[in-house]
Amino acid sequence: MNWKILCYHTVDPAQAGTFAAQLRWYQKNGYRCRPFSQALTDLTRTEGRCASVTFDDGDWSACAVAQKVLADEGVCAILYLTTDYILKGKTYQAKNVRPSATWDQLGRWLQAGHEIGSHTHSHADLTQCSPMQRAEELECTQEIIRRELGITPVHFAYPWGRYSPEVLQWFRKQTHWQSAVAVGGRGNNAQADRFALGRYALTADWNLPELRLTVLPGVGRFFYRRYRFLMGKAGGK
Repeated sequence: MNWKILCYHTVDPAQAGTFAAQLRWYQKNGYRCRPFSQALTDLTRTEGRCASVTFDDGDWSACAVAQKVLADEGVCAILYLTTDYILKGKTYQAKNVRPSATWDQLGRWLQAGHEIGSHTHSHADLTQCSPMQRAEELECTQEIIRRELGITPVHFAYPWGRYSPEVLQWFRKQTHWQSAVAVGGRGNNAQADRFALGRYALTADWNLPELRLTVLPGVGRFFYRRYRFLMGKAGGK
């Protein structure tokens, strides 16, 4: 199976229309939009193309804006929570502090059929953590999600998409976690490592020509970007 995992962070109200157009574009181009867990199960069992929608961090807009678009398009998504963001009510990235989703919103997210995974407790870079720190980050976020939402997450997203051979080996030894996703602009097939799944980092305001980059082979993406750069440079003269 050709599985493309789409990674978003925010969908602001003005971007709802382009976000909906992106979801429809994938479906019109032969990609069935499937829930993450289902696609993971089917990865080695079925043929064809599928796409799964993911969100990182827990920004307010995932529940307040994107959830309605997803419902209108019949798509289920997974939201990887940074639990300290939710506890504090805001993301704490220095240059772009935004409100987070609330626990009530996240409960309704689950009731609507969407999934929730972990993105660590503090958005920690696992490649810079000791094994004890990794365990503490993941145990903390699991406990908070279990306490607040009544579920225990089994899917994980690496903060900043960073992992190392040591981190991969650590995850493979765990008995609880079923998958971990990075970024890297690549799809997944039956031979994909479940703890190093690739995703395409997108923004909800991408137009359809930009979105086509995600279905081009790697060489095609390079030449397409080069072409657009040269055309933009020529157009600016």
